[in-house]
Amino acid sequence: MLNKTNLIYLILLGILVILIIAVVAFPAKEQNATQTFQDLPTPTTVQVLPSPTSNTPIPIISPTNTGGNEDVPQPTLDYSLQKETLRRKTSLKTVAFTISFDYSNDRFIVTPNSPNSLTSLDSPVFQSWLKQNYPLLPMSQFVLQ
Repeated sequence: MLNKTNLIYLILLGILVILIIAVVAFPAKEQNATQTFQDLPTPTTVQVLPSPTSNTPIPIISPTNTGGNEDVPQPTLDYSLQKETLRRKTSLKTVAFTISFDYSNDRFIVTPNSPNSLTSLDSPVFQSWLKQNYPLLPMSQFVLQ
């Protein structure tokens, strides 16, 4: 007679034989190794520019192109270039005064270096400096502190 352990082994052996027959009789579909992927993007090429050397000039972007449809008048362009140039130089120190820029009010702050050097923005020292260096900037852009 069969005892319980032999019965369990016989049942497991039967299940194993059935699984082997099923795998051999019904093989899995082979996947095509040359399957094409149509959802992937087409590869593109990228042109790599050489890094600038001492012989190649660095391109300068012209400030006249605003990206819009209308052209900026030349006086407006000249004014904005002078204002930007002075703003980049702040805190500018001269013998008589120091100029800084107040971003919240969009004005240049003129501070005298000594109490007697400037009493107002109409002083000849400041007026001549402004006329020589930034003639397009109006006096309304400056505030005496």
